[in-house]
Amino acid sequence: MHIHGAISKIDVEKDIQALMEETAISSTENKSEFLLTDYFEEDPNNAMNKERQKSSIKSKLLRLQRDIEKASSDREGLRRMLKAYSNNSFSDPESQKSTAALMEETILKLDLMQANAYKLSSVLAELEQRPQPSHPCSNSIFKRKEKQTHSYVRISRPFLMKRLQTVVRRASSGGQSNPSSSCAASGVAQHGNILCKALYSFQARQDDELDLEVGDIVTIHRKQEEGWWFGSLNGKKGHFPAAYVQELPSDAGYTGMKQDSQHTASHTL
Repeated sequence: MHIHGAISKIDVEKDIQALMEETAISSTENKSEFLLTDYFEEDPNNAMNKERQKSSIKSKLLRLQRDIEKASSDREGLRRMLKAYSNNSFSDPESQKSTAALMEETILKLDLMQANAYKLSSVLAELEQRPQPSHPCSNSIFKRKEKQTHSYVRISRPFLMKRLQTVVRRASSGGQSNPSSSCAASGVAQHGNILCKALYSFQARQDDELDLEVGDIVTIHRKQEEGWWFGSLNGKKGHFPAAYVQELPSDAGYTGMKQDSQHTASHTL
């Protein structure tokens, strides 16, 4: 009787909500600073001649690209594992939690490697007198002088909050995930048929996210405060990062799902 009485007092939704409040990143504090690698080749006052500098940068970019490809492969494997967990009501919660944490770590590693590659590519483009590359975090990379000058990147990290919200939704719906109603929480702005245009490509990491290609025209249904919007593209509804798109004026006259634009930028954060 005592056990049944204790069980009846358990409020799963309340407990998970408390966990969210303790561990999730708030909408006003969802940007974190990370130290990037400072390469000797980036220093405008280094003693290297230009040809040697270009050769050294290309060598580092090649190594970075190999590391990025490996991390991308790891991310895909983890994504498949998380998908398998979500489709199995008997999966081990601890295994799912550790896999989700590893996924978060892998995504962050990818973000930082791609930011480092962007920095090096920018220096190489300047040396070769080519147009500068683009990157979603280009305006968030800055230098700070302490004892020495170091490079930092300020990256929005909405993934933890989003994942915990997904846990709440699944717990309250008996384990079922419903993307079309996943933005019903507080702090969400409702929208009609407002359109936005994808500035960068984005590869979905979860089943309830949208794949984006540069030039895609997405219908915005809801704007969430933690940096993710909810919309539809080509008949599919899902979440996508707000930093990857540009909202279009209401009189823009777009009717198609995708515009015939050149893919001038590509990034899969």
